[in-house]
Amino acid sequence: MSPVQVIESDLDEVSRCEERKPMIDHGKNLSPSEKADEAIKENIYQDFWKDNFLRAMDYDEIDVHVKNGIVYLGGHIVNTSSQSRIDDILRDIPGIREIRNTLVLDDELTLEVAASLGKLEHTFGCKFFTGASHGVVSLNGVVSNKNV
Repeated sequence: MSPVQVIESDLDEVSRCEERKPMIDHGKNLSPSEKADEAIKENIYQDFWKDNFLRAMDYDEIDVHVKNGIVYLGGHIVNTSSQSRIDDILRDIPGIREIRNTLVLDDELTLEVAASLGKLEHTFGCKFFTGASHGVVSLNGVVSNKNV
């Protein structure tokens, strides 16, 4: 199978209302392309579920939308290992024309927050401890006063 092109994009291109509407019809009145998109989406979710790590760590945090064979991924995942698993799964699913990935990795988010807070630590002589879990950032630390 040929490699899948991965492009980061904005999920605003896909309306969640439009994407969910065909599911209400339970397969009735869907165009052939909508049926193909629903089949791709179902295959993706089934394959994510089959992966023990993704099922335990990230399954409920990943939003998948498919429109005209283009897969839109959004949400939060734990780390690059999850991203690699997702990439491997998507590579083997037929019918995917393109992938637009806006998944946020917790380990990258933690590093970005820590880097930003590092400037404050040096300026005000304080210490922060950061972490992230599925997009929720936790912040602890010691500061000299409430204004900091």
